[in-house]
Amino acid sequence: MPPFSRDDAKQALGRLRIAPLFEGVRGEPPMDVDALCDAVVKIGELMLDPAARVVSLDLNPVLLDSAGKGCVVVDAVAFQG
Repeated sequence: MPPFSRDDAKQALGRLRIAPLFEGVRGEPPMDVDALCDAVVKIGELMLDPAARVVSLDLNPVLLDSAGKGCVVVDAVAFQG
């Protein structure tokens, strides 16, 4: 639950079973985990902002590019209260 830091997000991602895939597989370059961590922290800040009134947020899919190239949220649905 927010608030959390970029390092907190990176540690949490590192505990996932799929974490080794972030390092690149079968010749693919590593994924941009840093960009994902930045996005996660900003989303956490949004969820805590009372002016935003966001009570639920669905982001699917979130695509990671190779390291240094960012991440993209393809579709998002936000519910306000």
